[in-house]
Amino acid sequence: MTEIIKYENGLIPSKGNFRTEDLIDQFLLETQEVKDSTKKRYRKSLKKYFEWVAANGLDIKAVILPDILRYKQHLQDIVLNDKTGLSSITVGSYLVVVRLFYAWANSRGFPHNPAATLKSPKKSNKYGKKPIPQEDMARLFEYFQGKSKRDLAIANTLYYCGLRCMELCGMNFSDIKVDSGKRILWVKGKGKSSKDNWVGLKDEVFALIEDWAKERGILPEGDIAIFVSEDPIKKGNRLTPESVSRIIKTGLRAIGLRGREFSAHSLRHSAGTNLTDAGASIEQVQEFLRHANSQTSRGYAREALERKRLQDDIGKLL
Repeated sequence: MTEIIKYENGLIPSKGNFRTEDLIDQFLLETQEVKDSTKKRYRKSLKKYFEWVAANGLDIKAVILPDILRYKQHLQDIVLNDKTGLSSITVGSYLVVVRLFYAWANSRGFPHNPAATLKSPKKSNKYGKKPIPQEDMARLFEYFQGKSKRDLAIANTLYYCGLRCMELCGMNFSDIKVDSGKRILWVKGKGKSSKDNWVGLKDEVFALIEDWAKERGILPEGDIAIFVSEDPIKKGNRLTPESVSRIIKTGLRAIGLRGREFSAHSLRHSAGTNLTDAGASIEQVQEFLRHANSQTSRGYAREALERKRLQDDIGKLL
């Protein structure tokens, strides 16, 4: 592949003009063993950073740590449409890419690495995801019942299969199999390169998927994306996690759950929570949600104890 930047002895030229887009392209070209979806996120993050650099009249090669700290503060000061800000996790994800870029650029001739000591903000529980109460889950399904067969199927699949948004978006009809009389769904989990795990697929959920396929005028079979866009411009394109997030967020707001602690991921979180409350073991929850680390699953047990503590309120006996 032809290199995008013409190096001098393997280094980015110290003088002369070059486009920041070229820098991003070359950085991504030389960033190996990273999935295309991750590179797409890197590009988005760097474009955001370079736009801020340009807006503040800075030279990308002359940026120093105090400049990047101002960028960090800029991210933390952003106010979104729902009057909330970026979470510490989101801010941290932007800064990670800035650190990776400068480490690469420094190895290619940038005079120094201003982000070498840059730290991500401490994680806050302020916007930690909360489970959706079962009565509200019923209201959410009822909301989608009168809106869209696709969105009703999406909400039920996320909850009853305990899926992440990206896992749902990767679903094809061919991933639905029958094994020993049980219908299952093969899933490509987080960080996996193939669909190497499965979850049970309730008949009621499969019926909703069939209804959605019938509305599309197709048979529920083959290597065809299950959930696709209904937008006239993107009609038929596989849904993205961002689109699924917006769909669920719209439903949550419609039933009065407007806080940032409620999101599409809350459906997966609710599934784990309700399993724990129903007496499922940590191992069973880990298997259902396909957690790589049992400590993640243990979090549901700790939350269950906290809820029981709130319900008991032993202090009222004093």
